[in-house]
Amino acid sequence: MESETKKVPKDKKYGGTTCCVPFCRSNNVKNPELSFHKFPLDSSLKETWLNLLGIQSQPLKSHKVCSLHFPGGKKSFGALPTVAKISCRQTENSSRGRAHTCVINKDTTTETNQFEQHNTTFDVQDSDYEKLKNDHVALQRKYEELSSKYKQCALRLEHVLASDINFKFYTGFQNYATFKVFFDFLQPACNFLTYAGSSNNVEYSAESKKQGRKRSMTPEQELFMVLVRLRCGLMGVDIAHRFGISEAQVSRIWATWLEFLYHKLRALPIWASRDYVQQTMPQSFKETYPNTRVIIDCTELLLEMPTSFRSQSVTYSSYKNHNTAKGLLGISPAGYPTFVSELYAGRASDKQVTKDCGILNLLESGDDIMADRGFDIADDMPAGVGLNIPPFLNGASQLSLGAENDTRKIASLRVHVERAIQRIKSYRIIKNVFPLKMSSDLNKIWVICSYLTLFYPPLINEKCESE
Repeated sequence: MESETKKVPKDKKYGGTTCCVPFCRSNNVKNPELSFHKFPLDSSLKETWLNLLGIQSQPLKSHKVCSLHFPGGKKSFGALPTVAKISCRQTENSSRGRAHTCVINKDTTTETNQFEQHNTTFDVQDSDYEKLKNDHVALQRKYEELSSKYKQCALRLEHVLASDINFKFYTGFQNYATFKVFFDFLQPACNFLTYAGSSNNVEYSAESKKQGRKRSMTPEQELFMVLVRLRCGLMGVDIAHRFGISEAQVSRIWATWLEFLYHKLRALPIWASRDYVQQTMPQSFKETYPNTRVIIDCTELLLEMPTSFRSQSVTYSSYKNHNTAKGLLGISPAGYPTFVSELYAGRASDKQVTKDCGILNLLESGDDIMADRGFDIADDMPAGVGLNIPPFLNGASQLSLGAENDTRKIASLRVHVERAIQRIKSYRIIKNVFPLKMSSDLNKIWVICSYLTLFYPPLINEKCESE
């Protein structure tokens, strides 16, 4: 006689989203009355959830927790989950007074290793319910304390101003005193900025108060944040995490301050007069090239490859073997920037940039300009203006002794413009390949970083001069 066997029915395939808590089978298709919630983005709060729910591994983006795991069967702001599926309701019990009847769903295994749901109902007295409620309140307070502590640990100006080394690392300024001079120069205009995305076009006076919501950061802290991003080359989401603000707020502050700094710094008359150049000229120039007014050189900033073929062509630099933007920098013999051009496409030659940027219009009769051999602009020089560049071979097999000495002298003096460019590129945001999504800001960033080096110590000092 054949033995009878029981056929175990297979679980029905519901699809949709299933609660990720162990032994919980809630599903948004099977249980449409429930809501399903993602894990919090904050890492410390996420760890709290994982510990309370007994989950060992990190959750995926698709993992969600059903509302039955929250007090009252509903997730509220700041609520913490529990591993049990709780559905509380008040009842009246004549023999035991008021009580809370809680239904906890358990999953147990059958002999065939298939999971079946069972409901166990028991009564929880007021004292037990109050204990659960107090535990929840205590956990919520702990979360608020951790959130407050996190905001206190966020990067702020006051955290680095006491250390000159840290302050220079984050901002490029030698110390807080120099930074304060720069910030005072921007006052009081930075107190009345109209932020990107704002429709507030009211004209402010020095006596009027800024309209709109109160800033979460002071103007001084916002300037510090912008300098940190310029100096360290950090992404917006990283800056938001470090400063404890939203990424959208970082974007608004960044766009507003870039525009403000660009126009404010561009208004500075940095082109030095001939008398000032002569007064500050190092001895090495006075002995060899005393009429030098400006030393020029071009530099290239690496760009991501544009999607347009035409843009790829005009920005491709055969010198760098990369898509680039090109800018011209002019410095005085003392080493300070006296001219900063706008950016050009990387395919433009040094000669084209020099003729177009406007620096030749600033030279006066009797001035000399010093440059590299690539600046073959002798035919384009204004009347009475000289050009000092290393001599060419002109068909000879090698340079003459006099030409070789001239080359060495010019190279030893012209090297200072390369050092000035390196100062600008110490701002890591333009040192690495610049992303296309920020390409509209590149020209402003180049100009701002160039002008910020005006607040640096002298490039050529007496000690270097004597050496």
